[in-house]
Amino acid sequence: AAAVGAIHAGCRFFAGYPITPSSEVLHFLSQWLPRVGGSVVQTEDELAAIGAVLGGSFAGVKSMTATSGPGLALMTEMMGLASMAELPAVIWDVQRGGPSTGLPTKSEQSDLWQAIFGSHGDAPRVVLAPADVEDCFHTMTDAFNIAEEYQIPVIVLSDQNIAQRKETLSMLTLDHEVKERVTPTEDELVDYKRYKDTPSGVSPMTWPGIKGGEYQTNGLEHDEYGRPTSMFLIHEKMNDKRYRKLRPIRDEFHFIRRYGPEDADVGILCWGSSKGPVKEAVLKAQARGEKVAAFVPQVLYPFPKHEFEEFLKGIKEFIVMELSFSAQFYKYLRTFLELPEGHTHIFKRSGGKNLTVTEVEEIIAQVLPKADTKREVMV
Repeated sequence: AAAVGAIHAGCRFFAGYPITPSSEVLHFLSQWLPRVGGSVVQTEDELAAIGAVLGGSFAGVKSMTATSGPGLALMTEMMGLASMAELPAVIWDVQRGGPSTGLPTKSEQSDLWQAIFGSHGDAPRVVLAPADVEDCFHTMTDAFNIAEEYQIPVIVLSDQNIAQRKETLSMLTLDHEVKERVTPTEDELVDYKRYKDTPSGVSPMTWPGIKGGEYQTNGLEHDEYGRPTSMFLIHEKMNDKRYRKLRPIRDEFHFIRRYGPEDADVGILCWGSSKGPVKEAVLKAQARGEKVAAFVPQVLYPFPKHEFEEFLKGIKEFIVMELSFSAQFYKYLRTFLELPEGHTHIFKRSGGKNLTVTEVEEIIAQVLPKADTKREVMV
């Protein structure tokens, strides 16, 4: 589904190195991408793969790679280059148990920090998370749209549970808008500034062969023309420019799913493949007359803070559920959200087995009695 979504979004170059459990994307695209005029390169390692992807993007082609946790770690430096050079790129990360070689054939939700913060320096990127097989198709289109429109790397966090299962779907619609990168006008090419400091932070982008569109790009800090500089004021200005692009992304893309009643007493927050068992448990609770709701974001960074705070209003007890031993998701949320003190419950454990409906129902049963006490919700 992810590979089909990539083709629909206009991806025409894929570079990758086989790694469980993401290799199916490479296998599928190696058969189908050439049929639509695209190219697939199996590289010698993940370092070469992400380098080739950035090269393809620089040349004006929508480009992507697919990997898993160990490969994502190797791509860290190049992700920083994508942020600095403002190159569109999509990285499909199928999470597995870690660290190191870990559990290659089992799911875990432990690549979150690596995806959001994995770079030295301040390197903005977008992180998305599909929750089921159909999501993989649509999320891939969204990933390319964001990458191309905002000239930013986009990491999509799938996992083994989603990637290596089959689902029966309704007919997929292909009316999803496909967006392209901004190119300069003839007037802008007279004095072309590749990194022009625009109100949105997005600058017109050329590729080799466009007359007047030549520019220098590398990993060094640079001025609006792309010329290397070490001046503090320019560095500060360019950091602001690069991060400014996240603001409209946060406001424009509301990738959220909500299940359960509007007047819920208990709220559950989860992401990725945990959605399935959480949704089923919430619907069962609703059938019993229990006021339980779930909030499932599909964009993890920048996080939909406003929508989540709206969800929290009226919630008496709140549960964060994740397959991460160190509670990466919960700790990430605490960096910018004020969660209800004394009324927030954490379900965290290692991956290796998928989250079950029974586990969700058990923690709901533990928390529901506490929701009988009225309180003022803190948001």
